[in-house]
Formats: sequence, C-alpha cells, structure tokens
Amino acid sequence: RKYNYPVHLSIRNSGHPVVLHYHRCISRLGLITSNGECDQDYLSAIDDANRIIAESFNNKIFWSFRYHKFAELGSGIGSRAENAIYKRELLRQHGLETSPSILDIGCGDLEVLKELRLNGYIGVDTSPYAIAEAKRRRPECNFMLLKDANYDEIPCAHTVLCLEVLIHQKTFEDYKKAIDFMADKTLARLIVSGYIHKEVHHDTNHMLAFHENILDSLQKTGKFSKLTVIGSHSDVTIVLAEA
Repeated sequence: RKYNYPVHLSIRNSGHPVVLHYHRCISRLGLITSNGECDQDYLSAIDDANRIIAESFNNKIFWSFRYHKFAELGSGIGSRAENAIYKRELLRQHGLETSPSILDIGCGDLEVLKELRLNGYIGVDTSPYAIAEAKRRRPECNFMLLKDANYDEIPCAHTVLCLEVLIHQKTFEDYKKAIDFMADKTLARLIVSGYIHKEVHHDTNHMLAFHENILDSLQKTGKFSKLTVIGSHSDVTIVLAEA
C-alpha cells in the first residue's frame, strides 16, 4: 500500500505513502480527496500532493475537467445566481445588444449571455465541454476552441468581452498574454474584469492570482484612450476600455 495507496477505498494503513492512487477522487476544485478511512499519515500525504497540484495549477486542464464533471457549477460563483443577473444587466446597460460584432474570450457555458440579443457573436474557450454546452444553449451563435496555434484565426470584433478569465491566470506571462490578445482583437470596446488590488485570498486560493492592477495593465497596451470602471462583484472589478 505504500507504493499504491487507493484513496477511494476504505483501507487503513500506517506510515507515509510514496504513491497515491487517487482514481476518481477529485474535488470540484481540482484537488485530491479521500473516500477511505485514511490515518493521519495518509491524510498528510494527500495534503502534500494537493500543495504540489496547487503550486503548478493548470487552468486549461482544470476548467475542461470542471465543465465535464461539474457542469452545473459552470465558471463558478461569478457566473451563477445574483452575479449572473448583475453582469447580464450591466452588459445590457452598456450596449452589448446593439454591438454589431462580439468576441467573447472565455465564453464558458454562456450562462450570463444566454438571454441577451447577440449580433455577430463568436465565443472562444479552451474547454471543448464548455463550447459544447454553449452551442446547445445558443445554436445560432458561432464558437471556436481557443488554442495557441489559432490566435491569428480568431477575428477582431467591435466589442470584446473577457469576464473572470484574468483572475485565473497563474503566471504573469499568461496574464500578459491574455491582456495583449484581447487588446489586439478589440476594434472599439473591451469589457473585461480583473483585480484592482491584491487580497490575502489571492495567495491562499490556488485557483486565483493577482499580478497587476487591471487598469495599469490595460493602459500599458497603448490601445485604449479611455478606461472606465463600470461595475464590480465580490472582489472583481469590471472595466470598459474604449479604443
């Protein structure tokens, strides 16, 4: 059991295992759980493994897993219940329904936009499961699976949306790449969410990361002449950037 401890079975052992056999014991947050009767040494080994996972957290793999196994959670609390209603109305108030073309970067399952009028809409996401659900909800819209190799194939749009994507970029390199990508694809307006300042939980939650004030990041692109904070929810700020 030291070299093949199955955390999904009720097997009690002592000592610290070398190899964990976690089978399908993955939480909705992408961490290893235990369905068995582990003693403290084995629980400590699971904690150690989860720290390694958190330090090298892979967003692309996680969100594809999440949309596949926990489809009801979607993109998380930012796209459900009151937050979804709030963002839907905010986008309506700021003219999304009258925009001639829309590029939605990180479209997810389209929970926020499902009831809005969408002209010339293209949704992109790294998760094929999210794309499949979005297509089911709005079959008249167009969607593309986002890959590094097809960045140039994705068209520009009058309005670019990017909500709750930047906060999940674990490295500054990935964060900067996302900022530059959305700026490059914006013809007139970008509506994007991110962090203004650092909070304690940005370091303790393995799914989140703060790299820079989003207003500073947008200003540095040199693309936008006007930046306006138009809303917020939780600790996330929503910005309208006009080219």
